[in-house]
Amino acid sequence: MLCLSKTLRKTLMSVGAAMVFFSTALAQAQTVPEMPDTLKDLADKGAQVRFLGDDLGLSGWFVFMKGSQQFFYETADKKALISGVLYNDKGELVTSEQLKRLQSDDQDIIDQFTGGIAAEPAAEKTASTSTLPSQSEYETLSPSEQLFVTIEHSNWVSLGDKDAPVVYSFVDPLCPHCHDFVNELRRGFLKRGMVQLRIVPVGLMGADSMKKAAFLLSAPDAADRFYKHLDGDEKALPVENNFNTDGVELNIDIMRGWGLDVTPFSIYRDAAGKVKIIKGMPSRLEEMIGDLP
Repeated sequence: MLCLSKTLRKTLMSVGAAMVFFSTALAQAQTVPEMPDTLKDLADKGAQVRFLGDDLGLSGWFVFMKGSQQFFYETADKKALISGVLYNDKGELVTSEQLKRLQSDDQDIIDQFTGGIAAEPAAEKTASTSTLPSQSEYETLSPSEQLFVTIEHSNWVSLGDKDAPVVYSFVDPLCPHCHDFVNELRRGFLKRGMVQLRIVPVGLMGADSMKKAAFLLSAPDAADRFYKHLDGDEKALPVENNFNTDGVELNIDIMRGWGLDVTPFSIYRDAAGKVKIIKGMPSRLEEMIGDLP
């Protein structure tokens, strides 16, 4: 039970320090401040966070996660964090210049994740719409319910119809059994809107799989990229050495905390609301689909 409590606390609270990336020129000119706690929490969930610089007395931060981009500015006294874009007294968009400055060092990554600066920052996409139970409520749940709740609040990306019954699966981007599992679901059930697969990316097969999983968590077009990856497109999930992997590491911590040692590992609720678990590749996907609500 000790592992379960630790895992829950890592889900309820942020874990680890977030990685911050910035251009070499900017690093030489300015001291990078400590990342605000709010942004550390987003980084723990898989967001990529980069320092934009200090302009007009405000420390700027660029955050991109699951297709949304946001800009944050922290006041010098660190008592306020403002979401939005920054203009100067001449009406010039300072955020645009900051992003160009960042692009000079990170052009490939920034171009893949942004379409320019939005007039209004996009809303953050959250991993789960359900409410986390309190610690005391969690401890009253059965082990299978505890596992389901923990995975439900992990870091995941969705494939398939958003309104279809949900199956969660731990998936390693380089795991051939995971490829077979998702491809079979894709051909027979995902395209027909019969199931929503929420992939919980992990990196258990080496450094490359960790980095590919981190890219998948942050990608604005995650489903499309993962399908291309399954089809053999080696560029769909690139290996980026400067990517924050905290979100993937949290998913791995959940697996290890529960003693899970195989991918794919799937969990779902059946038509009666009972939690069902499938370790490895299901022998008959039709039975799993027929078991869903």
